[in-house]
Amino acid sequence: MMVHSEWQNDVALLEHAIASKLIALGVNWKDGAALHRLAREIFHCQDRETLQRWLYSAKLQERVLAELAGLSQLMLHLMAHSAQEGVELHGGPVWKAFARALYQEGEAMGVLSPRA
Repeated sequence: MMVHSEWQNDVALLEHAIASKLIALGVNWKDGAALHRLAREIFHCQDRETLQRWLYSAKLQERVLAELAGLSQLMLHLMAHSAQEGVELHGGPVWKAFARALYQEGEAMGVLSPRA
C-alpha cells in the first residue's frame, strides 16, 4: 500500500478536530467504554431531523455531538476511500481509538459492513 502525504494531512486535521470534540464532551479517548457509548449515540442520531435539531440547539453538548457526527462520517469516508485507492493511512492514538469504536459499534448495529 502507498502512503500519501496529502491524505495524512487530512488524517491529522480530522484527528485534531475529533480530539477537541471529545475534550468538549468530557470523553477521555483512552476510555474505550465511553468511546463505544459515544459511537452508539452518533449512529442513533444519523437522521437528518435529529442532526438539524442538535446542530442548532442551545445546548453546547448537542451541538458538539452533531459536529462530531459529521466528523465521524468524514473519517469513515476517508478510510473507505483510501482503502479503495490502496492508500495506507496512519492516524494517531485518538484516531485509532475512535475509529475502532465507530467500526465495532457500526458493525454491531448493522450500519457498517464488516471489514475484510
